[in-house]
Amino acid sequence: MDFIKEPLIVACDSNPNMLRPRPAKSPEAEFKQRKNKDKIELLRREIVQRPKRKAGILMYAAKSSVWKGIASRQRRERERALSSNEELKRRLIEQQLLAISLSKLLSERVSLPVPPPTTGTAVVNP
Repeated sequence: MDFIKEPLIVACDSNPNMLRPRPAKSPEAEFKQRKNKDKIELLRREIVQRPKRKAGILMYAAKSSVWKGIASRQRRERERALSSNEELKRRLIEQQLLAISLSKLLSERVSLPVPPPTTGTAVVNP
């Protein structure tokens, strides 16, 4: 076994770079490396979230179209109600004018002298 260990030790000793620790990185280099790792992690998260966002957008679009339909129906009902109200107001004004005319007519009739009652029989021509 000693025979096997010796060549390994010799091989390591002959290459001094193999046993040396890595030189310390500068703070700027560490910052850049950390920043790059953070960017990669952020991009990975975005890729994972994309299908969820698309599903959310489709869900929003479906809800939006439902609400558009409801809003459209309510707008039509509102326009119909406004039109109906205008017609009812017009009819009310006509009825008020008719009531005023009838009231004037009745007041004129009351102020007319009442004709004297006729006594006697009516003449009938044979």
